[in-house]
Amino acid sequence: MTPEEEITTEIWKLLKKIQKERLLTNGDACTRPYSDLALLRKLENEGAINIQVINLFSEVWSGRMGMVDNTGKFTMPSPLSVEIKVKLFKRRFDVVYNIYQKKAAAIEKANLASGFAKVDPFLFYLSRSTGLYRVFQNDTETYPVHRAKQRFQILSNLTKSFQRTEQLAQEIRTAAGRLRAQIVGIREQVEQHFVGIRGKDFIEGEQGLGYRIGEKITLKKRE
Repeated sequence: MTPEEEITTEIWKLLKKIQKERLLTNGDACTRPYSDLALLRKLENEGAINIQVINLFSEVWSGRMGMVDNTGKFTMPSPLSVEIKVKLFKRRFDVVYNIYQKKAAAIEKANLASGFAKVDPFLFYLSRSTGLYRVFQNDTETYPVHRAKQRFQILSNLTKSFQRTEQLAQEIRTAAGRLRAQIVGIREQVEQHFVGIRGKDFIEGEQGLGYRIGEKITLKKRE
């Protein structure tokens, strides 16, 4: 798949998400992953929406809004999410939706015809007998998280919606500080066991909101 085809596919996924979940409503602020901003800008250039950026958010559990490195330079953490207001132009949005629907269908058809249909690298499975695994590049990558009871419980309880740290800690009967340490450990293991997956993309965290399974990640549970 070419870079242009990948961008087209990502925009198509975002369009479907907007329509299905009604993420963007006229006049109301909403928070989206920062990675979506470039795609939303493309839709703005297409005339489908208008965007007003209100705020950028970074994950800062330490309570510091930035840090000084060993050269004395002050740096800000990279933004994880963005708060925006979006005006949606319904008629133009529907036109753009149909255009990208046809483009995405053509790309999928071409991939199938060429025998190189892409396996979703963000599709993971969680099993009590195997742990966390996915199929990638004709191979199965596995992180045996089932051997660590508490980490397995964390993954079993996480959903696509943010859960507050205290609530999640209570569900698995641990302290909030211990929960954060375990999530750091899970993220590190994810990066070690799964090629190209960042730990913070697998488990997303936002100050004041808590944790959730990453926006791009699909986690299916199996016995």
